[in-house]
Amino acid sequence: MERKKGWHPIYVSEAVLSKLDKEREEIKEELGIPKEENLSYNKTLAIILKRYKELKNAVKTR
Repeated sequence: MERKKGWHPIYVSEAVLSKLDKEREEIKEELGIPKEENLSYNKTLAIILKRYKELKNAVKTR
């Protein structure tokens, strides 16, 4: 297998993947997104970061 420049394999245990899947499902449920719709890990992370920033700003304004 030819290695691409800047590409590094990441090995993640099944337990971690299972936990991430569960968290993704919870986020989709909270946001009202149908379970059939797939969210990529990057999209899920973007949603989490956006919510974190909103909460952080809300705390600052108090």
